[in-house]
Amino acid sequence: MTRQDIADALAREGVVETMLRKMTRSARLTDDLKDLAQMVYLIILDYPEDKLLDLWQSGHIRFFVARVLMNQLHGTRNAFYYAHRKFRAMTCPLIDEHDQIADNG
Repeated sequence: MTRQDIADALAREGVVETMLRKMTRSARLTDDLKDLAQMVYLIILDYPEDKLLDLWQSGHIRFFVARVLMNQLHGTRNAFYYAHRKFRAMTCPLIDEHDQIADNG
């Protein structure tokens, strides 16, 4: 079994997406969380094959995925933080004139 096979098996089962729903307590994944799921699959594909195979064979792959997700969700020095969370924290949502009129009127 290769990294690709392991990532494919996890993707077919929806392991990452299911864990994300449970961790964020949401029924539907936002676009940011869908991007996070894709980042986790990339991390899995970049992980050393021998270590990933050991995790798969020992049955610890889900714990590994959960740890990667937690690190990405709560860390401040990773790709998800810089691409999504930090950007969202430094910007404000645009308010359309029509929304203001509807709210006031």
